[in-house]
Amino acid sequence: MAAGEAMSEYEYIRFERQVSKGKTGVWICRNIKSDGPLGVVKWHCPWRRYCYFPTCAAVYSAGCLADIQHFLEQAMEERKA
Repeated sequence: MAAGEAMSEYEYIRFERQVSKGKTGVWICRNIKSDGPLGVVKWHCPWRRYCYFPTCAAVYSAGCLADIQHFLEQAMEERKA
C-alpha cells in the first residue's frame, strides 16, 4: 500500500493516515497485535523530509525498522510527485 492511502499495513505494524490541516500528511504507527500507538510519521521542516517520531519506549526488530524506512521512502516519493 502507498503512503497516501488511509492505511498501510506491514507484518507487525501499520500506519493510519490522520486528518491534517496542512499540506503534509501525518500517520500514526500502531502495533498490529495490540493496536497500541508506537509513533507518528510527519513532516520535519529542518530536514525537509518525513521522519518517524516515537511516542513510547519500544523495541524494534531490524524488520520493523526496515518497514518504517520503506514507509518513509514511500511518503517522500509521493510528496515529490
